[in-house]
Amino acid sequence: MVATVGNYCILVEDIGSAGIQAILQISAGLGTPPNQIAKKVCQAPSVLISEIDFESAEQINQLLKSIGLNTVVDSEDNISIENCQLYDVAIRYLEVSHLKETLDIISHVIGLEPQKILSLSSLPPGIIIGSVGIGLIDALQKRLGENAKLLFAKAHEDIYDIFVEDTQYLPHELKTSLEKTYGKSRGYIPLDVSYEDAKKLFVKLPKGNSSRIFQRKLLSYDLVLESENHAPEAIRALAQILDMPEKIVQRIMQNTPIVVAEALDYEQSILMCELAKESNLNLTNRLYNFQQYSLYVDQYRHHSSIAELKEFYDIALPNRLPAKIKSGFSELECQILTPQFDAMGLVYRFEQEMVE
Repeated sequence: MVATVGNYCILVEDIGSAGIQAILQISAGLGTPPNQIAKKVCQAPSVLISEIDFESAEQINQLLKSIGLNTVVDSEDNISIENCQLYDVAIRYLEVSHLKETLDIISHVIGLEPQKILSLSSLPPGIIIGSVGIGLIDALQKRLGENAKLLFAKAHEDIYDIFVEDTQYLPHELKTSLEKTYGKSRGYIPLDVSYEDAKKLFVKLPKGNSSRIFQRKLLSYDLVLESENHAPEAIRALAQILDMPEKIVQRIMQNTPIVVAEALDYEQSILMCELAKESNLNLTNRLYNFQQYSLYVDQYRHHSSIAELKEFYDIALPNRLPAKIKSGFSELECQILTPQFDAMGLVYRFEQEMVE
């Protein structure tokens, strides 16, 4: 169908139930390059087609809806979405048992292979896609449900921090400057600076280094109750902070230290810690997935399990146990591997590595 020039346009509100493959269909139908369509869909709300007559707009709109996109027809006089805000997006997996399903959903929407998505999300803070519109974020979160939480921050805006993976090849001057200013030169460093200032520091890092800068709003925190306090007023206060019955809080108090809340943003976690402090509760906020862990195997229940472990990592295993098997695991990787190692019949532990 050939549309005539008019005063109407088609607005993409969000990707709806469609996937990245829908872009190829739209591209072929409109004769527009796929990368242009992808940009408009991923940065929705955005104008997909403009300056066409009402009848053509309605017909094309029905076709777009049939492949799953959420679109509307409107007069160009009513549309004003220039310079639509774009966001970078990180993910926190809440139900690791549904990880495959979660990765498949994300893959369907953004077009990356599941293994690539997992690789990206294993690198703190878990950024999986950048410079997208709120429409894609809302649609993806709706599909993910309770299995994962998306954290997003304005692209190239807000407060930026840095994660330094390894200081081995870090220029001496930069290493000294970081240690003098922030007290350390490795791991998560709260720069508390703008994107432009963070970028100036980042370009000083050696090429090939896996260090990265990111917005603080993409960080995910867990709340840890470090010690018990059975005073009635402390029980009531924690029940209110966590929004849970006092009977459950009483049981929690008997198992400290324990994680009592997950996947909070920085401001949420700080507020809850401050409220807890007022009631003499030792509640701390712990940054998720920035720690590194080593795997130790103490013993195995079946002879085949140690062979499985060797095949799993393709490494030479020690002859005697207990022994350290491998280091450098992220917290997410530990969560993923735990059920696999349980099934192998291993008696094992992950121990946090100390960052100098």
